[in-house]
Amino acid sequence: MAALDAERAAQSPLHITHQTLAVELGTAREVVSRLLKEFERRGWPHLSRGCIDIVEAPPTGGL
Repeated sequence: MAALDAERAAQSPLHITHQTLAVELGTAREVVSRLLKEFERRGWPHLSRGCIDIVEAPPTGGL
């Protein structure tokens, strides 16, 4: 998921739902929502309805 964020960071904000992102990644929406909420807690994206704004890219090498 972090790799996808890095690829799309230049397109920020992303207008995509958690469900659509989950389908693209081949996982459940609940997993995507949980990970995005953790990322938001760390200050990387700002989440709003149907929009993910990459504020700061996560450090490479470890989540």
